[in-house]
Parts: sequence; structure tokens; C-alpha cells
Amino acid sequence: MQSKRTAWFVGAAIIAIVLIVAFRERLGLASEQKQKVASDSAPKIDSISALGRVEPASRIRRISPWGAARSSVITQLHVAQGDLVKAGQLLATLDTHNRLLADVQMAEASVVTAAARLKKIESGVDPALIEAKTIQLRAIESRIQLLKKELNRAKRLIQSKAISEEKIDRDQFQFDDAIHSKNRLTKELAAMSTVREVDRNVAAAELKSAQAALVMTRTLLKTSQLLAPISGTVLFVHAREGETIGERGILELADLSHMQVVAEVFEADIERIQLNMKARIRIVSGEHVYWGRVVEIGRLVGRQRVLSVDPVSDVDARVVEVRIDLDPEAVKALSGLSNARAEVFIGADIQGGGTKTRSGARR
Repeated sequence: MQSKRTAWFVGAAIIAIVLIVAFRERLGLASEQKQKVASDSAPKIDSISALGRVEPASRIRRISPWGAARSSVITQLHVAQGDLVKAGQLLATLDTHNRLLADVQMAEASVVTAAARLKKIESGVDPALIEAKTIQLRAIESRIQLLKKELNRAKRLIQSKAISEEKIDRDQFQFDDAIHSKNRLTKELAAMSTVREVDRNVAAAELKSAQAALVMTRTLLKTSQLLAPISGTVLFVHAREGETIGERGILELADLSHMQVVAEVFEADIERIQLNMKARIRIVSGEHVYWGRVVEIGRLVGRQRVLSVDPVSDVDARVVEVRIDLDPEAVKALSGLSNARAEVFIGADIQGGGTKTRSGARR
């Protein structure tokens, strides 16, 4: 009797186990079918999401002098924060300006002096001096003729002992001295009429050296005054009158008439980005939605600059910058929000909502 009861309990347990396993398998299959149906019926999202920042198309220019002028002191700041400036407009004057201006004036005077010296050498000696030497030469030639006649007469008279030998020696000496003076003046006139090539070369080299020094001083003078490289708006002033220029420069300048959004797209998604793709932008600090189109795809992979507020997001993500031109109404609205964080959705389907992406934006 005891053995029959045991057999009955064992059989009932086996049947219960089989029924439980079968029921679980049926529930699992139904669940998989429901998930598959839900997956098939869910809308497919084909957009790429990323974080980005608002930035002028001209980029933000940090205006700073170059070279040794970086340690200069500002004597005059000609603009203020928020001012509109034109390309080439004077922004600031440094304390080196007056000294460098004096150096330019000295260099200009040296050029004028060197040019005058070369002109003098090329034109030769003063014509009035040449004319005076010529008259002197003619007078000596006339004297030589007279001395020659006197010497010939003395030679005839010496034969008859009518004059002394001292007289003929004196006449010969005067004649020889006159010939020597004539030869000297002839050489001087020849030298005055001829420009020495070596003198011309030296003077020309001195002029070139003075001109090069002038170019250098004028170039240095430009470092003492900072001009606007582009037309735009002064966004921020880092150094004012009486302050030394630091590493941040003097001011930041940008053209706010053409604003863009720079989206940081993950390198794994960059192949899906194409030019002229439509983009939907939402500024994180507001609820407004703006639209634009992709106009530039970067060629450099770098670290992510705009970080997500999600504590589990990848802060060392590798991204490629994609620049997006904004619609005209968006440019006006965002002209005063440079560097503002934005959520960007690029692609055919740019509906908001959905799951969070690796960059922290939602799609």
C-alpha cells in the first residue's frame, strides 16, 4: 500500500513539472512574438543626433599683436564691447607707437641722404669747378708758350756768352714746372669728367641698405597699432588702456551677420552625413527650434568639446565637426548667443524625442 502511494506522488510530480515547462515555453514564445510585432510597428528613425555649439561663420577672432609687441601696454583703446567695426579700422594703439614712428622718420631721412649721395656721384663734379680748372689749364698753356720762347732765346744767347748759365737754368726750371702743372690739371679734369664705377656701386649699396631699413621700421610700426582683420562686432574686451596684453589678447571679434551651428558628430556616424542635409537645432537653454542645412563636413577627428550633462556619457568621444548654415530667422535670433550649447538632429527624419544617444542629445 505504501509503495503504491509513493508511485502515485512521483507520477503526479512529473506531470506537474511537464505542465509547468510547457506553460513557460508558450509564454516565452508569445512574448517574443509581441516584441517582434512591436518592433516592426515602431517608426524607424534615420536621423543622426549630436551636441553642438553656436558660432559665427567667420569664427571668433582673438585680436592680439605679434612678436615682442605682445608684452606691450595699451595706450589707447579705440573701440568698446558691442561696437560694430569695419575691416581695417583702428582698434588699439600700443606704447611702442611713438618710438617706432621716430625710427621710421629717421629711416626715411637716411634714404633721402643716400639717394642724394648716389645722384651726386652719378652726375660727377660741379660744372663750375670743371670750368674753373679748364680756364686755369688754358692759362698755363699760354704761359708754357711764352716760357718756351724765352728758353729758346736763352739757348741762342748762351752760345755768344750774352747771358749767364744761371739764367738759362732758371728759364728751363720754369718751363719744366709749367709742363708739370699742365699735366696735373689735365689729369684732374679727366678725373672730374669720369664717374668711378666703384664709387657708384658703394653709393647704390648704401641706398638699398637704407631702403631695407625703412621697410623694416615700417613693418615694426604696424605692430604698434592693431587693425580689424574683418568687419564685425566686438564681443569681449580682455585688456584696457594702461594694461599689459596677456595671453588672451586685447579683444574678441566676430561677424554676427552669418551664424552657424557646429555639430560634433561621432566618427562612426560621419559617413552618413552629406552636404545639404537638413538639420533641426534646439538651443539647450531655450525651447525654440531652428532649422538649417549642412554646408561643411570636417576632415579632422578630435576630442569632444561640447560635453553632455549625462554623468555616464563618454567624455573622451572622438568626433568630427559639421558646420550647419542657419535659416535667416535663426541667424537673427542667435546672433547674441555665440558658444551656446545646442542639440542637433541631421538627416531625413529629424523628429524629436526617443532614446538618448551617446552624445547626450535625444532623437
